[in-house]
Amino acid sequence: MYNDTGSTFRHGESRRFTMIEIIVLLVVLGLIVVIAAPRINKESKRMTVESALTSIRTAMSESALRARSTGTPIEIVLMPGDNQFIVNVSMLNLAKTWKPPGNDSLDQDGNPVPPFFIEAKPTYDLSKAIEWLPEDDNFDQDDNIVYTFFPDGQAAGRPLRFDVKGRNFILNVDKITGKPIILELHD
Repeated sequence: MYNDTGSTFRHGESRRFTMIEIIVLLVVLGLIVVIAAPRINKESKRMTVESALTSIRTAMSESALRARSTGTPIEIVLMPGDNQFIVNVSMLNLAKTWKPPGNDSLDQDGNPVPPFFIEAKPTYDLSKAIEWLPEDDNFDQDDNIVYTFFPDGQAAGRPLRFDVKGRNFILNVDKITGKPIILELHD
């Protein structure tokens, strides 16, 4: 019996999928998954790498800013096993001292108190995806990997190789501006 739409189904009956339609649907869904999965994985890896690089840049940039704003040299010591930078006020004696304008308050140790807009973090946690690859010349006389930021904007530190998700990078700091430099190494 045909109804007015030409269908052989009666009113109230639902059309069921045939086996061939289900197989075609599963094949199409399978193709979509096969095509999309590598792209999703690649994006996830890229986001992990960018997050790791950002955590390094943030630690170094904030430490440089803190040194400039307080007039005190700041050291960040890399703890490779913990993926962490520890922030210290440097004990270096500078030839010239600099005092930022309008900042007369000192903490209990006699160090200038940073302006309110700079959070004086004692540590910076870095991404666990970073694998540090230090060489002998990366360590100072105390067997530490140290980057120092000075009040005049200059910085000191040795280039350091590291790996994130199979991609190789080198971390350096611009000696004049104190800006972190991260370059990808291609084999």
